[in-house]
Amino acid sequence: MEIRKITRDETKKYHRLSQYAFGSWQNKDIEEERINWMNPEECYVIIEDGEMISGLISHSLKQSVRGTVKKLSGIGNVATYPEYRNKGCVKELFKYTFKEMKAVDQAVSMLQPFKESFYNKFGYVSTNREINLKFHVDGIQHYLSKTPEDWTVERKTGLSAQKEFNAFFFREAVNWHGMVISDEIYQGFSEHLAKDTIYILVKYKNDIKAVCCYKKQESVIRINNIFWQDIAARKVLFNFLARHRDQVGNFEMFIPMGTNFYSWFSDMKSQYELKMCEGPWMVRIIDIKSAFSDLKLISSSNVTMEVKDDMCDWNNGKYKLAVKDGKSNISRCKQSSKADVTGDIKGYSALLYGALSLEEICDKGWLQVNDSSIHKILQEWFPQLLLFNTFMF
Repeated sequence: MEIRKITRDETKKYHRLSQYAFGSWQNKDIEEERINWMNPEECYVIIEDGEMISGLISHSLKQSVRGTVKKLSGIGNVATYPEYRNKGCVKELFKYTFKEMKAVDQAVSMLQPFKESFYNKFGYVSTNREINLKFHVDGIQHYLSKTPEDWTVERKTGLSAQKEFNAFFFREAVNWHGMVISDEIYQGFSEHLAKDTIYILVKYKNDIKAVCCYKKQESVIRINNIFWQDIAARKVLFNFLARHRDQVGNFEMFIPMGTNFYSWFSDMKSQYELKMCEGPWMVRIIDIKSAFSDLKLISSSNVTMEVKDDMCDWNNGKYKLAVKDGKSNISRCKQSSKADVTGDIKGYSALLYGALSLEEICDKGWLQVNDSSIHKILQEWFPQLLLFNTFMF
């Protein structure tokens, strides 16, 4: 068994493996356009007797974690041909790629599971997904008016428009816990994302205040990202969307859980449709020191943590997590130090992301907190949070 990255010439072979696992397999040549998004440097496979039998993609991304940007490995396209399943192939791939993630300073990892219990074995824990909101164009007609003075709306396409859109979006992304930032993504992937995508830039005195990107498919507009800095910018952006009356009927867009979207609309003649996106996000800490460094936390104090990680042995040991002046710092402790908190990587991953309350993490046996005062400190530092991410991989 050999584990390695693929070559550019092997992208079609990897696509066939992924296609067999997730789509409709076809015995015909694969068009280059369908695989240009794949970066061979991010595709890891198992070769056995000269055959590609299993693989995964580890996208090089970033993520806002409690308002601090961390390097992220976004896992996708995990696939094994059926005759090689139940032989530990995926486990070996993850052990290998975890080391690769560590080597390039990726602090955390995230994926969409086909089955949560499968990835639990590798240290991933479940957290929430975003919501898809469907609404009719009737509900935004009250925004129709003359565009206010000094405001402009630009509708653009192509990579240059994507670049301008991203410059605003990546600045705003830190305001959303869990948002993935793709500013260093592979060029082929950027081209894939830009295809058939329309970018809207709302500017006030030539300064971007709101953005939106979507695909128009017959009578439906599917919005992938939509952000505004204030109510005035939202009004101008919704004014543009409202102008699609008689052209489209419905809009679809991702919204964070807990959003009071009712305040955006008026006189809605048809019902809203809310749909939970399929399956949770699953998250994992790859490097405990990088993950817990430079976080924006309150209440100056320090806690000694003991960490156990069966798949990333560099995380094993004791650490002092200290917060001073609203910022965290973490360093290794002597093994003889008394731990205030003990647990495995699932517990610390759930704590960092706010995937569960501290009580529920402890109830699952993932963490043990030795003192009520430490329990209170951790609750103040790491309240439960809802994740919001619109970048799919």
